[in-house]
Amino acid sequence: MNNSSASAVLITTTLPDRPHILLPVLAYGLLRKVAAGRVVRAFGSRREGGLWT
Repeated sequence: MNNSSASAVLITTTLPDRPHILLPVLAYGLLRKVAAGRVVRAFGSRREGGLWT
């Protein structure tokens, strides 16, 4: 998994006059978090006694 936060910092420091370039990085991070939440919600109900089975 890559680090999109580092990409966002790199973009804002190298190209401060073009904030619209940051939108794809932020959208990708949001998409990753939403997808991870759906996976956890789908498979998270398979817990027994605090252990993953």
